[in-house]
Amino acid sequence: MPAASTPTPSRSPRDHAPTWLCPAPIDRARIVEMEARLAPGYRIMRWAMPLSLAAVVPAVGAWALLPALVAGVFSRLTHRLMSRTSQPEYPVVLMALSLLVSLVVAAALTGGFASPLTYWLLMPTFALSARFRTRVVVVLLSAAAVALLVLSALLAPESVNDNPGRVVVFLVVGLTLTMFTEILTSAEYAHRQASSIDELTGLLNRRALTARFDELEQQAHHDDEPVALILSDLDHFKRINDTQGHLVGDEVLRATAQALRGGMRSFELVYRVGGEEFLVLLPGADPQRAAAMAEELRARVAAARPAGLTVTVSAGVAAARGTDVDFSRLYDAADGALYAAKEQGRNRVVVAGEAAPASAVPTLR
Repeated sequence: MPAASTPTPSRSPRDHAPTWLCPAPIDRARIVEMEARLAPGYRIMRWAMPLSLAAVVPAVGAWALLPALVAGVFSRLTHRLMSRTSQPEYPVVLMALSLLVSLVVAAALTGGFASPLTYWLLMPTFALSARFRTRVVVVLLSAAAVALLVLSALLAPESVNDNPGRVVVFLVVGLTLTMFTEILTSAEYAHRQASSIDELTGLLNRRALTARFDELEQQAHHDDEPVALILSDLDHFKRINDTQGHLVGDEVLRATAQALRGGMRSFELVYRVGGEEFLVLLPGADPQRAAAMAEELRARVAAARPAGLTVTVSAGVAAARGTDVDFSRLYDAADGALYAAKEQGRNRVVVAGEAAPASAVPTLR
């Protein structure tokens, strides 16, 4: 995760707009979450890939090492770019494309379909399906298969002519793996959608928060990184429901969710944890950075004016570092700071442990 001193990139509605790679917020959340979950597999692959490719160098030549070199360079680049962009799908696809291209070129230069490197081309199926919808996997792997056929026909035509059965087997196995991953991915998406997404706002819910925070807590303990929470609550929301009706109240909640989500980077996630209560999770943020973010979000909500109403939020901020990162303690501290913000007049940000609020804006009426 980026350090707290990492400059905040400029944000725009385009940064958070749906893309073909990530048509819904859950897709970006899935990419970020799976990056942490796939870390053990990456560590194994980091050793297994160069060793297996080095083992075939005497038989097929030094070009077999090309994918290992590309993977080593682009894996570090991908990690850095993901921590600095609001659209993590692009660095991940860049990594996948670079690896696929290097595998196709190396396989074509070391015997085409007779090369042992063709087996490695099937591995990205699992890595890609863990992050993207099936259509992305099909397009990328189909392009790789076509490129391998063309390059093999040009550079090693005998591998295609002498091994038609191997060509067919390679294509069928790739298609079969893709179909199976489609079934598994569809089931996983349906489960994730049902269990992790708030139906009204489209934000992640408390259940998703628990799973994500467990991962961040372990990482913070291991790397001595900070984690911050912003707990915010709509001011006088009951009055809106009572005077304007629940349909307007729902519109206010959706507009608030959109305003909060529009201010997030890819690894900074916002959750609906109660009726009108929202929580923002900030990995790598110290209290000052979190307070600045909370103030920015407070201003975004005030400027949204859903249904033409003046809507404001109060926010409490809490942060911890390393082994002090604990969800219950952080949540209680942020909740206490939120209560203080309400007591001090609402429409303001208070940081846990500070006597004065981070912002003191008179409540708009």
